[in-house]
Amino acid sequence: MLARILEVPGVRDTAVFDPLGGVDASRGVFNTYLFGQHAFTTGRRTGSPYFFDIVVAVEPGWPWRQDEGDIPAVYDKVLDVVRQWRPVSVFPDIRQANQVDVGIRATLVVQPGHDPNAIRGAILSAVHAGVDRLRLGRAVLHSDLVLTVRSIAGVVDVQNLRLRRGAPLFAEVGFGGAVFGGAVELSVGENLTLAADEIAYFDLDSPLIDLQVASP
Repeated sequence: MLARILEVPGVRDTAVFDPLGGVDASRGVFNTYLFGQHAFTTGRRTGSPYFFDIVVAVEPGWPWRQDEGDIPAVYDKVLDVVRQWRPVSVFPDIRQANQVDVGIRATLVVQPGHDPNAIRGAILSAVHAGVDRLRLGRAVLHSDLVLTVRSIAGVVDVQNLRLRRGAPLFAEVGFGGAVFGGAVELSVGENLTLAADEIAYFDLDSPLIDLQVASP
């Protein structure tokens, strides 16, 4: 079903949060139970309801609900897919993922003769592309950003690069670990970690971006 949801226009990523699914290997009985002689658990009776969550990350610009835009809403399309593919008596709750705005602050050392504005634009485009590839819960790594910045032609060095994060947008979603409130600037070298229901987003015009240029 997740593969079908990923095909819905406007869906960036999706994941299932099933607190009752799988085997709890942390229990002491797990290593002593005779699986070949006894049933580990009683099976779910046909017709008994079962609930879990499907978290969906939306591409920027796509409306989640129909009243948020003129194009088809992502929620309605995902709901159609779920209704078509869910097993009998299984009722997933479809939720929108928390979008976390990511910013950076750094000082760039640029070779003489290079246009600082062009270099800044190339850096922001490269960072945007890298963050856009991240999936739900994936951290933004400080080392990846340093390599990205230093790969741009004309950049001699990047100093004091710090990641910034804005507050998640949707407080009703929270599976643990999410940070709410105002924007936060991390220490040099610190990765921007995300909760399982969060996804990173880098806006080229974000006020969280502060790139200064220095001469070598």
